[in-house]
Amino acid sequence: MAHAKTVWITGAASGFGLLTAAKLAQSGYVIVATTRQADARREQITQFISHYTQHAVVHVWELDVRHEEQAQQIAKQIIDLYGKIDIVINNAGYAAGGFVEDVPMQAWREQFDTNVFGAIQVCKAAIPYMREAQSGCLIQISSISGRMGFPGLGAYVASKFALEGYSEALCLEMAPYGVDVVLVEPGSYRTNIWERSLEQMHAPEGSPNHYYAGKLLASMQQNARTAPEPDPVVNLIVKIANTADGKRKLRYPIGKGVRAVLFSRMLLPWNVFERMLWKAIGVVIRRNRHHS
Repeated sequence: MAHAKTVWITGAASGFGLLTAAKLAQSGYVIVATTRQADARREQITQFISHYTQHAVVHVWELDVRHEEQAQQIAKQIIDLYGKIDIVINNAGYAAGGFVEDVPMQAWREQFDTNVFGAIQVCKAAIPYMREAQSGCLIQISSISGRMGFPGLGAYVASKFALEGYSEALCLEMAPYGVDVVLVEPGSYRTNIWERSLEQMHAPEGSPNHYYAGKLLASMQQNARTAPEPDPVVNLIVKIANTADGKRKLRYPIGKGVRAVLFSRMLLPWNVFERMLWKAIGVVIRRNRHHS
């Protein structure tokens, strides 16, 4: 029996994940929305999606992406019910804030456990079924932070750089099997990832970085207030999901000024770019050094 396309979305309780689930349900997808607190969020998720369509097929299942066995179990449940996994959207993630020396090593490990190893485990759970079907798409929600560094977000940036490198290698590995791998790279949008980052900012009072961390925090708070709604990113994810296998690009940067910033990062001497970035935060860098 033929079924509608199935999509497995991690971190589906809010932000890009929840909105994407609703938009894809509206397009007729079977939605498998996973979150760490499924019992507490199930009614909220299904009610939100019902505002977009009354005919959605939605499963809200518990998944902590840090647990490999749970990811394997979710993949098997989808196969048992529908016989295929068409799209995986790795959206679960968060941003740990703070200067490198101020962020405890445990926080670094937790950042990578979710943003990197969690995404890897979900992909590894779905890949065997996609490979056998010779079709499918793995969509990784990355960030502009996966293409360039930002002060005070070293752990998050490092995790997104890792996700980008891993996904590029995976894209090459999956090409012979007809499975696409895609990186969506948003700039700043109004989602709760930045609220969590601001709440968990590692900026101890006695830190030598306290002044600069304060400047950075003020800049992040301003960006959070003025960031646009996430709809353009969600619409892009839906477009990618609806694109035929083999027709998708590897990278999709999106956001106001994102392409210009990436272009500047590539072309400008590092010391010029460095000063420009800090100036945008409100700090003047007077030293003169040259990096290739």
